[in-house]
Amino acid sequence: MSIFIANKEIAERKDIINPNLIDNSATLDSFFNAFGDSPQIDDAKYQGLRVINQTNIQWHGSGPYMYVQKGTYTFSCYAKTSGQNVKTIYIQLNIGVDDKDKHSATVNTQFANIPSVSDWSRFNYTFVVNEAGYIHPRIESSGENDVLLLAGFKLEKGNIATPWCPSLNDLALMSTEIQALKDKNGGG
Repeated sequence: MSIFIANKEIAERKDIINPNLIDNSATLDSFFNAFGDSPQIDDAKYQGLRVINQTNIQWHGSGPYMYVQKGTYTFSCYAKTSGQNVKTIYIQLNIGVDDKDKHSATVNTQFANIPSVSDWSRFNYTFVVNEAGYIHPRIESSGENDVLLLAGFKLEKGNIATPWCPSLNDLALMSTEIQALKDKNGGG
């Protein structure tokens, strides 16, 4: 595992978790499909994380839009699926749909298929960004008669998937909110 500061690798560690580069991955705020629609959120949670329910939806997967620099990244996500159609992890923008106002990053491979799994499983996909730009990491189904439940999106630098964690921005926000509650209740 590499440790990065200001996009520079500074050390190799095998006992740490890389930070999540996706903000709001626990709440799924700021997640959209190619048409700007928010995802359908399931009532159930997985490991305390909100779940996207893409049941009977062909293509149009939801995920964050992010600007990334050149480098190697790994995207991972919990998924629970059913149905016979192909499920695919996509990274690039939907050409001609959501790239009209965003410059798409150039990546070495655009997608990877995943199997249908009836129990929650973590899937990951490593890719190289050759030219900086926007990406839209997501999982989609090729057919309408499938169930696709997704949670715990993570994007990290490097080629090893590490366990889900909130982003550094999310942790800073949580810390600020906790301090405000302490101050309000005299525990400051």
